[in-house]
Amino acid sequence: MNCSEFRERVFDRDPVLDAHAASCAACAGLRSSIESEARVLSHAGAPRAPENLWRRIESAIARPRWPGWAAAAAAGLIAAVGILLFAGKPVPKPAPGLPLVIVEASPESASAFSGMVPSYDDVDPNTALRSTIVGPEERRR
Repeated sequence: MNCSEFRERVFDRDPVLDAHAASCAACAGLRSSIESEARVLSHAGAPRAPENLWRRIESAIARPRWPGWAAAAAAGLIAAVGILLFAGKPVPKPAPGLPLVIVEASPESASAFSGMVPSYDDVDPNTALRSTIVGPEERRR
């Protein structure tokens, strides 16, 4: 018997479990805490329902509700109004041909993208990265 087997069968009444608990302090503590909690819970009573619970349930059941057809008609009316309000409005489309502009590149960007820059012995990766991000026409400035 080992501790994991004991934990799996801790609620069983077995002399093998008793022998293991006698020789293992951790499992004896587990069994002791479970027995202590069981004693506390055995003295706890079941909660009682409030006196007026059944009357509250009956009154909730007896309240008039909308018939199914009225609820369906209201949902259909709301859907129709929504369609009429939003159907005629065009969806804005993005302007074609917007160029990609990089506004700012931080020093952390260089370390993040350094694996994508080819490694040459005579080229500094940060310079190569800046040239890659900025583009050839900006390098001349």
